[in-house]
Amino acid sequence: TTVRGFLSVVQDLASVNMHASGSLTVVGQSLFQGIVSMNSSTPIIVGNFSTGALLIPYGGVSIGGSLQVQGGLFGQLGNSSNCLSAYIDTINLCGSLPLVITGSGGLKVVGNIETNGNLKLDSSPANSSSSGTIAEGVIDAGVSPVFGSALFVASDGEYELADADGASTMPCIALALGTGTGTQDVLFHGFITNSSWSWTVGGEIYVSTTAGGLTQTAPSGSGDEVQIIGVATSATTILFDPDLTAVTIQ
Repeated sequence: TTVRGFLSVVQDLASVNMHASGSLTVVGQSLFQGIVSMNSSTPIIVGNFSTGALLIPYGGVSIGGSLQVQGGLFGQLGNSSNCLSAYIDTINLCGSLPLVITGSGGLKVVGNIETNGNLKLDSSPANSSSSGTIAEGVIDAGVSPVFGSALFVASDGEYELADADGASTMPCIALALGTGTGTQDVLFHGFITNSSWSWTVGGEIYVSTTAGGLTQTAPSGSGDEVQIIGVATSATTILFDPDLTAVTIQ
């Protein structure tokens, strides 16, 4: 199907491939089993795309205007031949179904995200995973983090293992999300699960006097730094919410 102007469909629209340079409005269901595109560099729908049912792009979709879906939007993200590539001004989901994105690529937004509701985290992430606010940081080549290691920022701007033995290796501001060094993702706030942990549920979590370690026993030695970095929400999960004010034991 090729559209060079405006196309309005009041029933269902099914197509293997859809090419559109104007606006496309569909009252029924839009089901595309192929790639929906104009060419490799131009969004296929320069105007707006509206559907009253469910948009399921099994191939790929690029949209240059606004996208309004009153049912649900489901995109299978993957490589360049199977992705939802959205150059979208506005996404308006009017129905009860959520925006579902599968694949390791996730959702990348260049600009601001505004919400009138809540940002819902997974309070029970799978083992060796997290749900929260993360960012890339450089892990110093001289350290050996494990998943969930406590990290502080050294004077060179790189992350090293936090250690409550003294102020020079504190405070903890992030947790490691891997075992590598160099540029890595780190967790700044949120839920994190490690099956090797065995916490007392509801108990506070402190930075340990073992480099990178966490504990539920507050450090007590002279010169030690006491910093609460979160609370155990299960035996293997922490809500990481660090208090950046550490207390020095005299």
